[in-house]
Amino acid sequence: FMKRLATLAILYCLAGQIIFAQDFRFKYITGDKYRVLSTVDEDIYINRRFVASTKILNRIAFSVVATEGTSGTYDAVFQTSEEMSEQGGKGFLWSREYHSKFDRDERGHFSIAPEYWMPVVRNVPIFPQKALRVGESWSAKGEEAHDFRDHFGIPEPYRIPFLANYTYKGKAEIQGQQLDLFLVSYTIFHEGEKPQNHRGIWPHRIMGSSNQEVYWDDRAGQPVF
Repeated sequence: FMKRLATLAILYCLAGQIIFAQDFRFKYITGDKYRVLSTVDEDIYINRRFVASTKILNRIAFSVVATEGTSGTYDAVFQTSEEMSEQGGKGFLWSREYHSKFDRDERGHFSIAPEYWMPVVRNVPIFPQKALRVGESWSAKGEEAHDFRDHFGIPEPYRIPFLANYTYKGKAEIQGQQLDLFLVSYTIFHEGEKPQNHRGIWPHRIMGSSNQEVYWDDRAGQPVF
């Protein structure tokens, strides 16, 4: 009898783990549209010397134009403007519009042609092929793709790989909504080869870090904040 109780207790604990584990996936519906507005305040250093401060404003419009299986195809327009203040009081305003088209699967992996510049950060977030419990962590590869045409004359997207670390923090409230919170962080230390078809200067070493809080709406299968 005691052995049977112990077995039932083990099964109860296992069932509890399954109940409180959640499988996160992106969801796509053809015709869905999203708008994103973001601002970036940035200090720029070259060879460890401060050269400028900049404020970047991004306006992005996404449309899901097709679905196939559990993947979605996005058509997107990125409007980016940058206001820079250099040392000595000089400054300028720069703006550019990008069109992009890419596929993303239910776990968050991108499939994008090499001629597209946007989005800059790709494969974030990535969800593992298992249900997640609160406090669980995992890692997944990601990529940044930068437009260095104006600064370095590099004619194609400059790609920088990274390994992102994730932690599921559970439910959290933001602006009156109960959402799932993920912490995402990665560090870049990139020493790339000289880009092809380029004869000018180029960034030999790039260092940086990113720490993000992603608030996820599981019913919609999309990030909200």
